[in-house]
Amino acid sequence: MNLHITGRHVEVTQGLRDHITEKFSHLKKFLEHTPDQSIDVHVVLLIEHGQCIAEATMHVPHQSAMHAKADTGDMFASIEVLADKMKAQLMKHKGKELSERDHQPKHGGLSDETI
Repeated sequence: MNLHITGRHVEVTQGLRDHITEKFSHLKKFLEHTPDQSIDVHVVLLIEHGQCIAEATMHVPHQSAMHAKADTGDMFASIEVLADKMKAQLMKHKGKELSERDHQPKHGGLSDETI
């Protein structure tokens, strides 16, 4: 997973980097069939009007980009909420993949019914 972290009006400390890396590394299990090097995640941390905002955009090959945003009074809490939102999106996408696979016709679309 290629993780890019940018700070706007906030210094990205090693503690913030470690926290983001830890939280986003847990998301890999939802992308088990995707090579690790092909996943790009861009995380932007900023402080605006006293709110700590964390945004992330995840690009996975053959899928649409996923975006999430979280804002709280604490940057670490924003990162936690952001990771949870990304996890929810990945779970939803994985559920859709499984559902589509289950609904595909078998044996060339022919049914077993006789007329």
